[in-house]
Amino acid sequence: MKINIILSVVILLLSGCVKQPDIPTYHLKSSDKIGYIIQPSGDVYHGHMGTTIFNNMEKTYAYNWALEKNVQKSLAKNVHKKMVNLSKYNIKYSDIKDIIVAKDGQWTIGKKAQYDRLLNKLHLKAILLINQETTYVLTGRDPIVMNASGLASHNLIGLKRYFAVSAYDFNLYLLKPKAVIRVKEALKAEMIYDSIMTSSQEKSGFKKPEDIDNITKEELEVVRKKVIQLIDNGTKSIDSYLK
Repeated sequence: MKINIILSVVILLLSGCVKQPDIPTYHLKSSDKIGYIIQPSGDVYHGHMGTTIFNNMEKTYAYNWALEKNVQKSLAKNVHKKMVNLSKYNIKYSDIKDIIVAKDGQWTIGKKAQYDRLLNKLHLKAILLINQETTYVLTGRDPIVMNASGLASHNLIGLKRYFAVSAYDFNLYLLKPKAVIRVKEALKAEMIYDSIMTSSQEKSGFKKPEDIDNITKEELEVVRKKVIQLIDNGTKSIDSYLK
């Protein structure tokens, strides 16, 4: 019974499965420069699943977590390569997105002018694109859909669970040879409160909000700290792709 309970609350994070071209053999030297761009984090997201669909809700809070600063610090700590912040060259997330795309079973250049600039003028070997994508948290029912980092909550006939969620994805754009590699990072969500298994909240320090429809910045502080930990765990995976 205990095993079944544990399995029922395991968090599974889903991503779309589309057939992609094979990743070519590549080698990045220690002297190679790797560019990176971080999409601004925006508002804090709360996705809630209630006992019925009529109890479901989603809400954003204009609490400035500025997670991109934490991502940058984490990269500096965990990624041991010559990293180039492309924002210093007035390059935006939208400039890099889809610069290399899959077409007819091959990797092709999607934005040639930008590609040529990055490869031939900035002399980069690869680009690390860091952005928030829709993330799904499964709790044994339909998934809680998270459009950004924040708090996921689940209430089923009085059983309450809360999860801290990092919605950050890390994608490595190889410039030569061309390819897009999705970095398989660590778990992107962690349970921080369970009304049955008290060990979660004892470990996290999270307290159930007074009003689930209006969560204060102070009540979300534990969530913010946990999201930063999840981001840090995710960046630790990047180094293995830069060899």
